[in-house]
Amino acid sequence: MDSELTFKKIHQVLSSDYESAKSNMIFPIEGGYEVFHIYNVQCNGGNVLVNKYKNLVGNFTSTRTALSWCIADKYNHMRLADEIASLDQAVSRLQADIDTSKTLVKKIKNAEIKEVAQLKLQSKIDLIKEIEYRMDKCVASAKYKQLRGFNDEIERARRTTPNKDYRQGIRVSSR
Repeated sequence: MDSELTFKKIHQVLSSDYESAKSNMIFPIEGGYEVFHIYNVQCNGGNVLVNKYKNLVGNFTSTRTALSWCIADKYNHMRLADEIASLDQAVSRLQADIDTSKTLVKKIKNAEIKEVAQLKLQSKIDLIKEIEYRMDKCVASAKYKQLRGFNDEIERARRTTPNKDYRQGIRVSSR
């Protein structure tokens, strides 16, 4: 009986913390993730679909970029969210273009034309690397915002006294 009572008390404590923390949590679900109790991220082959309150809001190339977009959207960093979405679309378009170009380069017989096609292909590969570098910076920024937001939530939950600045009581006379 004591273990059952202890279990009930632990469940009560954890369930109240769960309710307050679920707006900052990412849960794995079948085929994807439930994100912040707002977004549903579904991995569908090469696409990652993001739904916000059951409405489709994005189609991304990776879970990483989809989750980063969700974080930026949650914290109302719209410029970051837009940049993540546009960079992800650019990567998707360029990757398709690169795949097509590789196929075409293999079929070209003329050496001069093949060399030109390979140079164009290399420039596309370099461009996609640059876009992916910019995307990495955006993802790191979103990750930082999420960690900061989560730490702020934990701090608010732990704080038992009002947040006072120790300098509030110090008055400086005007000179």
